[in-house]
Amino acid sequence: MKRNSYQEQDGDDDAYDKFQRLVGIESVKKKFDEFSSLDELNHHREKMGQQIGGFSLHSLFINVIN
Repeated sequence: MKRNSYQEQDGDDDAYDKFQRLVGIESVKKKFDEFSSLDELNHHREKMGQQIGGFSLHSLFINVIN
């Protein structure tokens, strides 16, 4: 996955790297990546003066673990 510009780039393990190494929660990781991509898109749209899509930063993951 492409890393967002606001994530650490210093080579140390950041929270995202640690999260990605967790085993057995692929569907949660996928949903997180979708939220992250939408956030980055909204950031670029906002910088260009375009309307941004809204989404809640609060999520509840129920029965997403396969």
